[in-house]
Amino acid sequence: MKKLLIILVTGMMACSSSSKIKKTTAVTVPTTTVDSTTVTTTTTTTTVSATDPEMAKAMMKVPGITAERLTEGQKVYVQDCTKCHALKDPANYTPQQWEPILVKMFANAKLTDEHEKGLIRDYVMAKSK
Repeated sequence: MKKLLIILVTGMMACSSSSKIKKTTAVTVPTTTVDSTTVTTTTTTTTVSATDPEMAKAMMKVPGITAERLTEGQKVYVQDCTKCHALKDPANYTPQQWEPILVKMFANAKLTDEHEKGLIRDYVMAKSK
């Protein structure tokens, strides 16, 4: 009976574990003196977890990208790029292949918003081969 219980508990633990990647960024504000008052250093830490293995893999390809930015990039990619043609699967191209494609497509689409261009670039690079 004990062996069965151990096997069940071990199996449940194995099934419940998931792939998690935690991206942590720290922002440090230097110590300064204002009117003889010292402002101390402040550190803020933000942690983003990705439980989806595909999302975790994509996040590792683009340093500093968050799951939220990746999701927003996908939305902008779909919204902007389907105006003229069918979507290309980002995984069909390498980052080196994507660069000239993006330059050409941003020009063709007359896309000038740097934020949107950055979201699309991050998304396709993260999902590339």
